[in-house]
Amino acid sequence: MLIDLKKIRINLEDAKKVRNGLSIDYNAQLKNKRLVRIYTETELFVGLGEILENKLFPKRLLATN
Repeated sequence: MLIDLKKIRINLEDAKKVRNGLSIDYNAQLKNKRLVRIYTETELFVGLGEILENKLFPKRLLATN
C-alpha cells in the first residue's frame, strides 16, 4: 500500500521539475532504489519516485491542472 512508503517533501520548484519528468538532486539517508511518496512543502501529493545515488527519479505522477 502507498501508506507503507516513505514520505518525502520537495520545494515547489523541484516539484515542477519532477512533474515534467526530470530527476532532481535529493540527498537522502534512504537506501538506493527506494520507492517513496513525493509531496510539496505545502503537502500536495506529487506522485511516486525512486531514490538512486542521491537523485530522485519520478515514477508515477499525479496529473494536476
